[in-house]
Amino acid sequence: MRLLAILLVLTVIPNLAFARSYARPEPHKRFSSTGDFYLDFNPEAKQHSVYATQRPETPLWTVITDSFWPFLKDESDRCLFVANDGRSVAGLTFVHATGFPADHRRFDGLEFFDKSGRIAAYRVSELPSGRIPLIDIPIRNVWFAFHGDDFRGGQLKRDADILTVAPFGMRSFDFSIATGQIVDWHLNLRYFAYMAMVYSVPAWIIARWVRRLTLANRLPLASSGERRSISYSPGIGTILVVSNLALFASGVYMDSFGGAIDRLGGQICTLTYQIAFVLVPTTICISFLGLSSQPRRFDIFGPWLSLLSAMSMMALFNY
Repeated sequence: MRLLAILLVLTVIPNLAFARSYARPEPHKRFSSTGDFYLDFNPEAKQHSVYATQRPETPLWTVITDSFWPFLKDESDRCLFVANDGRSVAGLTFVHATGFPADHRRFDGLEFFDKSGRIAAYRVSELPSGRIPLIDIPIRNVWFAFHGDDFRGGQLKRDADILTVAPFGMRSFDFSIATGQIVDWHLNLRYFAYMAMVYSVPAWIIARWVRRLTLANRLPLASSGERRSISYSPGIGTILVVSNLALFASGVYMDSFGGAIDRLGGQICTLTYQIAFVLVPTTICISFLGLSSQPRRFDIFGPWLSLLSAMSMMALFNY
C-alpha cells in the first residue's frame, strides 16, 4: 500500500506549475565535435558567427537570433551544436509556451540555421512521438516527477552530424544537423521502462486483491469435498504477448538497416501489429478457459499486457 500511495502522489503532483528563473547565457566559442569549426556565440548582440578554426579572422557566415540559451560553454550541456562541416548549427530554443502569457517561455523549440537563415524549426513537445491518449497520463506525471517538465538538454544526443531527440513518447528521432530534417526514428526505451513501472504496480495490486477474495471463498470439489483456489500467475497468454512484443521490437531494429533486411523488418512489424489485436480476445479467452483446468488458473497479466501492447502499436503506426 505504501508503493501505491507513492505512485498516486507522483501522479497528481502538478509539476508544470513550478516557476523558474534562468540566467542569461554568456558569450563563448562553441566548437564542432571535430574542432574544425566554431560558433562565436554572442547573446548581447544576438549575433552569432561561424568561423573555421584555422582561419579565425573572417566569419564564414552569421546568424541573428536570441532563441539559443546554452547554459554551459561546450556541447556537454546538449543545448547548442555546430555541424562538423561548419555549414549549420542546431539546438534547443527558448520559445513561447502555447496557452500561456506572451512572456512565458520554455525550452521546447528545436531550430536549425545555416547561412541563409533558419532552415527548420520544431516544437519538441509536438513531435509525433507516439503518445497514447489517457493511458500515458500517469506515465507523463511520473516522468515529470523524476525529470521535471523542463528537461533542458536532457533529450538531445549527438553522433557526428546526427542529432537524436528523445521527447516524451514511444519514439525518438534522428535529425540531420545539415538539413534539419528527420532521417530516422527509434523506440524510446525510457518511455517503455516508465510504462512498465507505472502499470505493473496496479496489475500486481489487483492480482493480490482478487487472490485474497478467492482464498477467503475457496470452491469445494464435487467429488472429494476438497477445496481449491485460483492461481493468478502469468500463463500462456502473457508468454504470447511478450513474444509478439519482442518480435515487433526486432522488426523495428531490422527496419533501420536498409535493403532486404529493412523490408523484412517492415514485414515483421506489420505482421506483429495485426497479431497484437488478435491477441486481445485470445488472451481473454485463454484466461477464462484456465478456470476449467486443474488447478484453476486465471492469467490476469495476459489481457492486461495485450491491451497495452495493442494501444502502443496503434500509436506507433499512426506516425
